[in-house]
Amino acid sequence: EGPYFNKFSGNPVNPGLSFFPKINKGSSVIWYSTTTTGEGYMKIVDYTTVIEDKLKVYDTHLENMNNSSYTVDCETPGFKKGSDDVCRFKRESLGNCSSGSFGYDDMQPCFYLKINKRIWVHCKGKRAADVEHMGIIDYYPYQGFSGYYFPHFSIHSYFSPLVAIKFRNLTSK
Repeated sequence: EGPYFNKFSGNPVNPGLSFFPKINKGSSVIWYSTTTTGEGYMKIVDYTTVIEDKLKVYDTHLENMNNSSYTVDCETPGFKKGSDDVCRFKRESLGNCSSGSFGYDDMQPCFYLKINKRIWVHCKGKRAADVEHMGIIDYYPYQGFSGYYFPHFSIHSYFSPLVAIKFRNLTSK
């Protein structure tokens, strides 16, 4: 598995949505504290290290592909994507979630979605308590997954785009 191949590549039935950072393998619940330590709580550095490691892969790929004839900058004004074009994903499109503490120091954590097929994504709580504690959510890029990244054909120069989700005012327990 990698940024351009994963277990869902070539399977149009399953869009292959994943997220990170996911520290606790058995759960999608995120527990962290800027001051508390103990069972169930992770340190900020645990999350930011995972994020930085994942984003460095994108940085390295972008450096390698900038001079490649296989990839194009699809964010150029007036750009029209050709059928063989592969769009470069730029880390800076993740806005406030592209560097630094990724919002964790400010209790405004960023999470990242990775996908290999176009679908609609909207965050909302499953239960009333979830909704109550989630607060305002920002998406980077604001429009979500841009259509020009799709379709793709699992070629080496393709990297799945990311969308960052920032929870601006989570309430604590």
